[in-house]
Amino acid sequence: MRHRFTFLCITLAVALVFLTLAKAGRFQAAGAVSHKRANVQAAPDKPERKHTGSVIAVVNDKAGKPVEGASVELKDTVTKERTSLKSDKDGKCTFSKLFPGTYDIQASKGEMEASFRGLKVSNGRITNRELVLRPKK
Repeated sequence: MRHRFTFLCITLAVALVFLTLAKAGRFQAAGAVSHKRANVQAAPDKPERKHTGSVIAVVNDKAGKPVEGASVELKDTVTKERTSLKSDKDGKCTFSKLFPGTYDIQASKGEMEASFRGLKVSNGRITNRELVLRPKK
């Protein structure tokens, strides 16, 4: 009888330790689902993806005149996702709903081209960038 009592006490003590650890988040039983949420901040190379910004590109020639119909491509440097637009009569094109991060932008028309690397897009901000077309190399 004494051995049964000792066994019962040890079993209860072990169960109490596991319950205490589980409640403190230091132990999780196999197959159990944890509902804790990690407070994670985006790394600079993996931008936070719930807010957006915009880029307004203006394509001009060497004389400073707007270039209509230029192909303008914006590339996310992390995801490598590309978006292309054509410039309007004022040489403008607007890329909206962009995730914050770093982008490369390039424009071309005929034998002329321009590019810029490292364009920063921030939450709720409009980033303006002029692209001056020059002869392709």
